[in-house]
Parts: sequence; structure tokens; C-alpha cells
Amino acid sequence: MAYLSETLADYILGYSLDSLGEEDVRQARLFFRDGFGCMLAGSAEPAARIITNYCAGHYGRGGASVYGGRAVELEAGAAAMCNAVAAHVHDYDDVSASATGHPSVVVMPAVLALGERLRSSGKQVLEAYALGVEVMALMGRALNPGHYSRGWHNTGTLGVFGAAAAAGKLLGLDRAQLVNALGIAASCSSGLKGNFGTMTKPLHAGLAASRGIFAAELAGYGCDANGQIFEMPGGFIPVTTGEGDIRRALSFIERHGCEFTEPGLEMKPFPSCKATHNGISAALELKKELGFQPEDVTRVRVFCQPIAMDLLKYPRAETPTQGKFSMNYCIACAILYGGPRLEHFRGDRIEDGRIKSFMPLVEMEVCPEIAGGEYFNGTWETWVQIELRDGRRGEKRVRYAPGDPENPMSGEQIEEKFRECASIVMSPQHIDRLMLALDGLDRLENIMGLPEIVNQGAKFHAPWAPR
Repeated sequence: MAYLSETLADYILGYSLDSLGEEDVRQARLFFRDGFGCMLAGSAEPAARIITNYCAGHYGRGGASVYGGRAVELEAGAAAMCNAVAAHVHDYDDVSASATGHPSVVVMPAVLALGERLRSSGKQVLEAYALGVEVMALMGRALNPGHYSRGWHNTGTLGVFGAAAAAGKLLGLDRAQLVNALGIAASCSSGLKGNFGTMTKPLHAGLAASRGIFAAELAGYGCDANGQIFEMPGGFIPVTTGEGDIRRALSFIERHGCEFTEPGLEMKPFPSCKATHNGISAALELKKELGFQPEDVTRVRVFCQPIAMDLLKYPRAETPTQGKFSMNYCIACAILYGGPRLEHFRGDRIEDGRIKSFMPLVEMEVCPEIAGGEYFNGTWETWVQIELRDGRRGEKRVRYAPGDPENPMSGEQIEEKFRECASIVMSPQHIDRLMLALDGLDRLENIMGLPEIVNQGAKFHAPWAPR
């Protein structure tokens, strides 16, 4: 039987955008655009500026753009790192239930940076992106839930394999080189959930994107790695997970499954941890049904799965970054302001007194029934109860939040989100041009037009640290 590295190498070599269904390609295009918008929005945030200023001062200038009005080019790995941090900093980006992580924020910056340096066509970039998402999801199918429940942040630890696969595809690596690239990536894998709620969380995405390119390029230069790196004693699966079920990944490959439609990626309508979204949705529905005012609420009980309790570490969030990983904060935003938006996660400290006063009213506890005694039931199902001063009580159990494949956002909502994100750094007329270009990504002769449109429409140009 072939080892996993060899199976994935064959999968990468045989992968083609032309073999995908029309809906598969449409979804890939849609989520690429969504990730691009998140990247633009995040480029103005402190975490993104810190990493880009660092990279500008320590890495060589090259042929890959750092997006968001920066008008500078770095070598591909550094540019991918900067753009991936920007894309993930708001936690507004998509989620793969199979990977239990964020695929687009790792893979998209990697293919943008390397594709720009190689002068790749839009079709080649979209194909590499779709492939990278698939490989990351395949790794999740093989290793989850054990890998994630141990404390690994899969966006970083599994994302590096998606980025390496995508980079290897663009570079035209052969089978032996791809096996080596995956082996090198295994030793580059990193990311701990303990850093959620800090700037280091989006750095995980940046490191995975950069190291994926590094692994593929190094393999292209002739660096070798162990072809049994996933299964062998001392290898990736025994060390990071204990045990996995590679057969789940192999069967998905054998039946030509596509992650973009089976089960489909999850798009976010709120810029916060995915584990908050079902609770937010339940609170908003209850407010609409019961017609109460925030001051009428005496208690909010949130019953969740173990995975949500594991992720949402800040019941009394003190900073907006912590607020992204606080059910208390996000439900307070939902009931007070109709849902958390980008503006609720800015600044160094939470200054809003109404939110501070409301957070203690929210209680969160694990409900074993929801996940059937497991860590995660494959959805973010959450059950919310709200008690009011007049004695009324309402409850709502949400299995699929807006943005899930089973409850997708409308085309208008998706476009509104992209415009909201892009408008942070771009003027409206150039946003229209950018949307047209991204919607026709696979028809672009090369992707050089994308940074050109963004730079032309930039509202500002960020300062750079001297080299």
C-alpha cells in the first residue's frame, strides 16, 4: 500500500480544474474572492502592520505584492506571510469543517505570492488554490478530531500541507519532489490554540503560507525528506495526534469528492470565532421573536459542545481580540447592536460600558447531548436560553448558522461583506473593478492585474520600516 505522502503526491499531479464540476469551480471562485476581501480588511490592522514592517526590514525585495495599499514587493514567502496574517487577523474568513480550520487564509496568499512571481495565469492560481484547500481538508479527514482536540491550531499545522501542495503544483514539481515537499512541510508544521485571542493566532496562518512555499521550493532544489513521514514512529501522525484514520482521506480521493461542495466551506457573516456564530444567530432570532430590549435581559444561558468551550476562553474579554473568542462578548454585541461587526473588534481595550455590563449576564456550559458525548458533532450546534425581567423565557437551538453550506448567505450578503472589507483600503470605483477581476479569475492571462487594481485604488500607503 502506498504511504500517505505518495498518495497525496499522485493526487496533486492528477488534479485539474477542468475535472471539477461547474458548481465546484463556482464555489472555489467565490471563496477565493471572500478570502481576498478579508485580506484587504486585515491589512490595516496592527498585527498585519507589525509583520509587514518586520518582513520589509528583514527579507529581500522580490516579485510578490503585499496587498492593502502597501505598493511594495517582497520575496514570495515573506509576501505570503504578510498577506496571510492580514487575511486571518479579523477571523472573518472561511472555515472547513473537515479540516477544523481556515483554509483560504493559508492557501490563497501562498498561491497569490508564488503565482505573481511566476507570472502564472488566473486559471493556474485558482487551480492551485482549490487543490491546496482539498489537501488541507484531506489531512483533516485523516487526523480529526484527535489532532484538533489535543490543542493544535489546524490552520497552521495542517494548512502548511495545503500551501505546500498548492506551491508544488504551481512550481511543476514531480512525484518525488512532491513527496519530499510534504515531508519538509511536516517538520515546518506549527500552531497552538493557546495563542487564540492574541496576534499570534493569525501569525499561524502566515507561517503556514510561507513555510508551504519554502517546503515546495526546497524540495525543488533537491532537499529530501522521509517518504513515510506521516505513518512512521516519530512521524507526524504518531507525534501530533497519536493515531488517525488515513482511510477517510483515501476514500474521499477514490470517489473524487470535492471539499467545496462536500460538505462545502463555511462563510462567515460575523468577524469572530466560528464557535460563536450559532450562539449569535440564536440570540438574534430570540430578540426578534420576543421583541425585548437589552435592558430587559436578566440571564443568557448558552449550551455548547466541548469544542466551543475549548475555543472560547474569555468569558470576561478585556480586549477586542479576546472578544473574538468570547461567547459572552459576541452575544452582548448581538443583543446590544444587532451582531458583532468589524468596528466591535478595534482598539487595545474594550471601552464600551454597555458590553462590559452585559457580559456577566451570559453563562456558557457544555451540553453533552448536543455532540452525543463527542468533542464535536461536525456542526457548531448551540442552544441558547434567554430570561427576561417580565418572567418571559425563550430558547433557540441553532444547528446551522448563516454562512453554513446548509444555510448559505445570499449573493447580496456576500457582495456586501466583500465591499465592507475592501472599502477599508480601497475606493468604491476600484472595488467594482476588483470584483470583476476576481469573478473572472480563471480567465485572467496572468494575475499581475490584481495588485495593480488594489494599488491604484488604495486610500493610503502604509509606512515601511527601513531595511
